[in-house]
Amino acid sequence: LLNWTARRSLASYEPLAFGDYQASVGVGQFMQLVGKMWSRYSFFEKSSLPNELASRGFTEDVQVPGYLYREDGMKLWNAIGGFATDFVDEVFDSDEAVASDTVVRDWARETTDSEKGAVNGFPTS
Repeated sequence: LLNWTARRSLASYEPLAFGDYQASVGVGQFMQLVGKMWSRYSFFEKSSLPNELASRGFTEDVQVPGYLYREDGMKLWNAIGGFATDFVDEVFDSDEAVASDTVVRDWARETTDSEKGAVNGFPTS
């Protein structure tokens, strides 16, 4: 929903829209460029903090004293991941129970719907 809302507000075709300020090509061409990039963007591969850090050469074995973005970011990443895992384990007793839940299925469909979330790489089953 956040991605959908951002695209709807930032991708305005009104005079002096965001795209006019950000790119010399204007809103239409700016949105074509953004759309092309987004259609190829693998959300779970690219938006994973460990993968993002590794792609920039900041794996755990690289010592960078005081690199708080990695240190604090990984603490948050692990805390949120642990909470999500604990929550799912508390609510569902098996992978099949998650897959058969209609609310989860509807959410997954909306997340991957090209007119809504349009998140590539998100599991739908």
